[in-house]
Amino acid sequence: MPMETYEKRLDRFTKNPPEEIILSMLSSIHSFLMPQLVIASEQKQNYLLVLGIHSAIETISKHIFLRPGRTGFKFYLKNFVDPVDAEEGFCFSKISSELNDLRNTIAHQWLSGRGHIMGYDDDQNQGYRYEGETLWINPTVYFRQFRSGFEEQGRTRYMVWDYLELLDPTALDNVKARFLKRFTEQKP
Repeated sequence: MPMETYEKRLDRFTKNPPEEIILSMLSSIHSFLMPQLVIASEQKQNYLLVLGIHSAIETISKHIFLRPGRTGFKFYLKNFVDPVDAEEGFCFSKISSELNDLRNTIAHQWLSGRGHIMGYDDDQNQGYRYEGETLWINPTVYFRQFRSGFEEQGRTRYMVWDYLELLDPTALDNVKARFLKRFTEQKP
C-alpha cells in the first residue's frame, strides 16, 4: 500500500479530533520502530537500542504529553516504563538523569568520562544496579519494560494507549495545534 500523501494526511489530521494525531503517532512507533528495537535487543545492539528507546520516549513525551526534555523523559519512565510493583533496580525513573546523559553521550559525544562510570550488563537480573560508582544497565530489561507500556496491560502504571487519562480537553487541543503547526512548517 502506498504511503498517504502529505495533503491527505494533513486533511485527515485537520478535520479529525486530536486523537487522530495521537493514535497515528503511537501506532506508527509501535508498528515501525518497535520491530526494529526487537531486533536490536535480540542482537545485543545496545547503543542502537538506547537511542531508539530514547527517541520514542522523547517524541511521545514532548508531542503527546507536552512535556519536553528531562522532565518529560522522567514523566514517561515513571508512567509507562516503571513496573507497578517496582523493585530496586527496575524503577528506571530513578535513574532518568543518567539514562538521558547516556543517550546524549552516545548521540553527541561518543567518548566521555561517563563511559568510565556507566556500562552494560546483559547478564544481570535487574534493569540496573550500582557497583561502587559505576551504573550497570541491562538494556534487555530496559527494553522489555519500555515495550510493556505498549503491550502489557497492568504491568506499568499506564499504557501509552491510556493517554486520555492523562490529558484534559485543553491539553488535547494544544497537542493538535502544536502538531499541525510543526507539520505544516515541515511541508515537503
